[in-house]
Amino acid sequence: MNKSLILKFSLALLTGFLVAVVLSRFIPWKKDGPTADRSPEGVLAEIKELKRPLVLINFWASWCAPCKEELPALYNLQKQYADQGLQVVLISIDDAVDIPLAQQYLEENKFDLPSYFKGDQPLTFVTKFFPKWSGAIPANVLLGSEMQILDSWEGESSFEEFEQRIKNQLKGT
Repeated sequence: MNKSLILKFSLALLTGFLVAVVLSRFIPWKKDGPTADRSPEGVLAEIKELKRPLVLINFWASWCAPCKEELPALYNLQKQYADQGLQVVLISIDDAVDIPLAQQYLEENKFDLPSYFKGDQPLTFVTKFFPKWSGAIPANVLLGSEMQILDSWEGESSFEEFEQRIKNQLKGT
């Protein structure tokens, strides 16, 4: 094979890889494709467009065992409380290289929830959603219809704890 052709092919592969890495900085995972604005402010705007009185954002990572253990509870909460106005949104803090693992985990477990990925953005983007975030995950933020923080906490939660926090907020909506 011609060395020039091999070099061109290698450069094309490298360029494709670099484009994929750049585009994966904060890619929402949706079956209908990514959205245009991937900034935390853009994600908040998308969430606001859902027009739900209560939104639970869960920050998780594919490498975090407690995070993965509570995802079934979050999925069940969405099914149980959707008709009362709840929307659960997942935001993975995985780096771009780990996004395929996070996507695979969600797909394999059929966690069909709005899901976003931090990618290579700095972890400080979490503070746009959760200003008092210490860096621990899992972390959760309950938002009202105007994206105001109603409740926030860190650490693994049981279905019952999630449910109690949601019920407390739904009483006020």
